[in-house]
Amino acid sequence: FGSNLLFFNQSLVLSGRTWPRVPLERMTQDTIVQFSAPVYFVVETEELLTIDIIRLGNLKRTSTVSYHTVDASALAGLKFEFTEGQVTFQEDEFLLSITVNITQDETWSPTLEFKVVLSDPEECILVADGTSCRVKIIDDDMFPSNRYREQLQEGAAGIEKINQWGLFVEYVKLNFSTPGTGWRTVMSIVCDQMHNVYLFFLLKARTYLVNIVFDQSTSESSMIIFWKGPDDIDTRVQAARLVAVMYVLPMLALHIWDYSKLKLDIEGRSLVFLQTCIFRKYLNYTEASRQLVRVSHMQVALLSNTADLAKAYCSVLQIVRDVGKLILLMVFMLTQDRDAAWVLVLMPAMMLVWGCLRSKALSEASEFAGPLKKILIDLTTETCAKYRLIADYAQRPQMNDLFQKRAEELRRSLIPEVQVELNNNYFPKWLGPCFNAVYIAITARSVLVGDVSLGVFLATLSVFSEVSSDFGSLYEQIMDINTRLDALKTLTKYFNMETEVLLLKDMNRTRRKATKAAWIDALRQPELPPETGLLRSDLIPITLNNLCFRYPPHTLDGVGPGRFELKNVNLSVMQGKMVAIVGPHGSGKGTFLRLLSQTIFPTEGFILLPMHLRVLFVSQLPVLFARSPWYNLVFGRPDFKDAAVLETLLTEFEMGMTLALVRDEIEARKKGRPTKRLSASALAASVAQAAKPVPQGLSRSAEGAGARSLARVAGVDARTRGDYVELKEQREAAVSDSDEGELCEDEVEDDNESAQGMLQAYCSAYNEQQTVELDEDHSWQEMLSYTEQVKICLLRALLMNPEVLVLHRPFHNYDVYTQQKVLEMLVKHKEERGLGQPKASWRYRRPRTIFFTPESVEQAKYADVIWQIDKEHKQVVEISFEELQHGFTFSKECVKQSEFKRKLRGDWQGHHVIDHQKAVDKTTSGKLQPFSPPILPSR
Repeated sequence: FGSNLLFFNQSLVLSGRTWPRVPLERMTQDTIVQFSAPVYFVVETEELLTIDIIRLGNLKRTSTVSYHTVDASALAGLKFEFTEGQVTFQEDEFLLSITVNITQDETWSPTLEFKVVLSDPEECILVADGTSCRVKIIDDDMFPSNRYREQLQEGAAGIEKINQWGLFVEYVKLNFSTPGTGWRTVMSIVCDQMHNVYLFFLLKARTYLVNIVFDQSTSESSMIIFWKGPDDIDTRVQAARLVAVMYVLPMLALHIWDYSKLKLDIEGRSLVFLQTCIFRKYLNYTEASRQLVRVSHMQVALLSNTADLAKAYCSVLQIVRDVGKLILLMVFMLTQDRDAAWVLVLMPAMMLVWGCLRSKALSEASEFAGPLKKILIDLTTETCAKYRLIADYAQRPQMNDLFQKRAEELRRSLIPEVQVELNNNYFPKWLGPCFNAVYIAITARSVLVGDVSLGVFLATLSVFSEVSSDFGSLYEQIMDINTRLDALKTLTKYFNMETEVLLLKDMNRTRRKATKAAWIDALRQPELPPETGLLRSDLIPITLNNLCFRYPPHTLDGVGPGRFELKNVNLSVMQGKMVAIVGPHGSGKGTFLRLLSQTIFPTEGFILLPMHLRVLFVSQLPVLFARSPWYNLVFGRPDFKDAAVLETLLTEFEMGMTLALVRDEIEARKKGRPTKRLSASALAASVAQAAKPVPQGLSRSAEGAGARSLARVAGVDARTRGDYVELKEQREAAVSDSDEGELCEDEVEDDNESAQGMLQAYCSAYNEQQTVELDEDHSWQEMLSYTEQVKICLLRALLMNPEVLVLHRPFHNYDVYTQQKVLEMLVKHKEERGLGQPKASWRYRRPRTIFFTPESVEQAKYADVIWQIDKEHKQVVEISFEELQHGFTFSKECVKQSEFKRKLRGDWQGHHVIDHQKAVDKTTSGKLQPFSPPILPSR
């Protein structure tokens, strides 16, 4: 390792490379302070997180920097303690650590994040990519609680063993404990009782009117009046009018509360909580977990199952309200007619027995429809995604018949559920008339002889109807929850599936430990000349240590040790190099690149990528979001604002169609105006205008084709919406002369302002609409060529500007001319440490390393280093340009040389790992200790 660094230092001087010029007064090495890694992981049971802050460059000075935590999905005070402070690096000190306390609780939550930010540097500088780090808090609790932990760890089979109502109770506790839901739930339960109190008042008022106000045999002293009339009739009229007023006034309070209850939105908050949790969970799934959950099933979970569970929680609140109502009705019955107490015992008992007998029947009737719904959704999703294949093979009738068959099966499966539900709901409806009939038959004599007053009799009949109705409502709510428990079991399964965060945590800490040892080695070397723009930490190589990888056993036979792809690979390459990965077809180049990018993980050994370097993997297949072109381009850098840089890069990449799409966005950002969504006609007009000035390096035919294609797409969009006026304007703008057809900027703005005015006039929630990002029109993708889509994905990666870029077959989709153009841009990206970046900050950026798979031997020769995959021996070895074979196959001489190099590399690697461990043991408080690096045999 030491000889590698010395050789690298000499090569910088002897290679004759032309480095960017730096002013003489700045020819001193700067001090850069940043976090040692962009992401940290901590399990909440660890209770304490250690974050490393490193200093690069000139260590012969005292540097100070402040830090503080920032809330994200994890909130200070709930998941961690807010922390702030200041660290000071003394001379020769390169690493300091800070700690953040993590709050441990037994409440389940998904993997949440917060940020730590550096600020206020003194005698040092902060670089944009290292001023903040994210911290992922790994929750090791089970959803919805740890009460059923053993069963939940068994997966779907264990979930079936759990009592579903017990599981639902645990979910209710979890949802109640979420921030903002608990107090809203309590407030809703308490204030909902106003309806019950109002009903109790109505019953009392009716009895009072019949037995006292309208019964002239009663005395005036028993009436509630504020003044006495001239005679008995007027006094009773005044009392009746007072009751009439009392009938109306409470409605105002009830109306205000019900309106305010909508603002509490308990169901909506519960829904969003579940949706965000399952979304976060899915993004952290392992590859195996994602394969077990189909996209359509995740869509059902996000949109349907979460909604069912949120409604079930609100049903609990309705049950509490109904129970309160029943209690008040029973109190009324006991105070008015104690002889009717038998109803209070018999009716609930009958409802309880009926519910216990029928709940199982409803569950059995509904369990058939669930799987059939998923099958129908799967079929619909696959048909939409693979429509082109169906149409090309003329198999629309086959798919229509299959869909009709599945839909018919689903229809038939829903009938038993509806029948059982109808019979269940009719039982409480029978109770009211039956109990009224029995009560009339029993109490008729008592009313006639005067033992029971007419008011009490009528009120009791009304109470019987109310009680039976309330029992019916209560029963329906319970049955509704019962039918939604399947959604709870499905979500419980998804929430407890395996994630990769624990594996990432272990890998993160292993890399941090190895990187720390590599820093110690590098910092023993003399400082590099300032004009190179290199720091000693840039000399840490990217190293593969005894790397092994194998896929899991085949899922069909379930036996066998698995197929080895790579075995005992030991390689290293310096930062700032272009590395070509070559090998015959099927040799595992894609797997090897995914290992390098940490998207999959080795079964043995590890890859030392210095932790302060960001790594990005770019597949050969284009992946675009159903959003705007601008969003797709700057996805890796959401804060990207330099529109002129993007315009230059689009021109250099000869992406005329994409440039036409984002021209309005670019011009708006150049002028500092907020960007606006244009109508179809305005969009077509802007593209026609964009076709007029031809940027340097673009042919008029290229951008003109982009403009015409986009005009066609805009026309399709207008026809889809039935906007024939806009369609006509768009056609006129597309076919007319450029001077006559273009719309001026003020007219477009006036159209948009008019649309906003209409929205403001007709939408009372205009202010909220302003903050909502509506669904973007992605029809622009239909007119882009496949090559253009691939270019967008590549440019998106280059705009993100990671230190390590891993490209899988980046030239596969281009012709020879475009391949050469893209290759030159990649070389430029490496040399300039990022395309379109300011030259003044070149020395503050770290070297850019590129791993790529070439399509030809000529492309491979542009690389600084070539790694050949030996398919037969499952090895990767470094070869020279002269050893390259057409088809990237191995010659016999290459095999012999690779075996010899592998032996030397393995011997050195064992000593190197041991010496690194000694260096870590000798490190105290980040101070540099004397260390003698081993000698690496040269190639």
